[in-house]
Amino acid sequence: MKKISLTNLNKYTYFFLSTSFIITFFRFLSMPFLTIFLSYTTYFSTAQIGLIIGIPGLIQLILGVIASNIIDYFSDKFSIILSILLPACGMLGYIFFDSYVLMLFSSVVCGIGWSIYNPLLMSCLMRYSNGNSDIIIEINYWIINLSGAIGPLVGALLSDGKSEFPFFLFSGALFFLAISTLILFPYKRKKKLLEEKQNSPQLSAVIENLKNDILILCKSKASLFLFFSFFSINFIEAQYNTNFALHLTEVTKDGPNALASMMIAMTATILILQPISIKISKFVKLNVQLIIGSIFYTVGILIFGFSFSVSIFILSAILLAIGELIIAPKIQVLTGKSAPEELQTTAFAFTTMGGNLAFFLGPTLGGLLYEESFRSIFIPFIVIIGISTGITAMVANIYYKKHNTSA
Repeated sequence: MKKISLTNLNKYTYFFLSTSFIITFFRFLSMPFLTIFLSYTTYFSTAQIGLIIGIPGLIQLILGVIASNIIDYFSDKFSIILSILLPACGMLGYIFFDSYVLMLFSSVVCGIGWSIYNPLLMSCLMRYSNGNSDIIIEINYWIINLSGAIGPLVGALLSDGKSEFPFFLFSGALFFLAISTLILFPYKRKKKLLEEKQNSPQLSAVIENLKNDILILCKSKASLFLFFSFFSINFIEAQYNTNFALHLTEVTKDGPNALASMMIAMTATILILQPISIKISKFVKLNVQLIIGSIFYTVGILIFGFSFSVSIFILSAILLAIGELIIAPKIQVLTGKSAPEELQTTAFAFTTMGGNLAFFLGPTLGGLLYEESFRSIFIPFIVIIGISTGITAMVANIYYKKHNTSA
């Protein structure tokens, strides 16, 4: 097994890991307070504010694969700058615009930027890892959780939600990263920029290539199973602040505090145990890890479903977090490895679309099952989803290996 340390990673890996930390940190520093900020600074209704906040996710669901496929034809340098500048400008719109229509436009601009940035970051981490993609993706996952943990705390200290200062900071950080990319990152065209594209970049040719590329991913059994794996893991996550929170409110004296305790326990578990998981994963086969992750998910869900004590709910949260930290980075690594290099960004967008779909369907479908019967319908359904998180990823890995062996 090749030994990997942080000292032998290349400068571009550090660049993307730093970018990931900065963007996630400032996103969590500002965005959780956007609802409060808009409610104090505008006359919009709660439903109108909800639409403003929900549009970026909807844009990513609808345009993610299309935007990523188009970006696959341009240099990483141009793509990175574009993906950062769009949310930077959209963020300023939240501050300066009074018109509801212009505010919605700002959200659309942010959504387009994030639909490019999220899969692009993952594909760049894969491409510039010099063969160390497994550990790089694990480190990035840990960094995202770290920045996601401290970002809201710093945001709460800086502002009570009524100030535009956090949004200025986020926008400024994005402009800083765009300038840094312009200065530090080399210009390099991707192999996928085909000869006919250079000579005749008509819209019809772009659409035809998009159809062909999506067809390649849809025909790839590995990509399809990774889509469902990402759907499953995010479907469970979509329950945390919705139906799980509702259950905690019904069975404990203080539901919000119980939920907060669970969230803190999950974050702490990931931050503490993931470095250990990285060490152990070098000696355990991937499929075994995925099965173990599914078991932790399943047991965690069962404990949650049949408990009434806050301490047991926290134990459930710890088990769910262990399942997540084992499986989630593996899905990302498999996505990058199973896709052709020139289609990596599109492949990450395709897989991420499963997660966006889960966040769209999860609260509603979960709520319907919850109302029907919590323990006889909702929990068994979530258990099946928990089992499928690792199993579908395992099947994807089998197809990936089979394809590589026959190639």
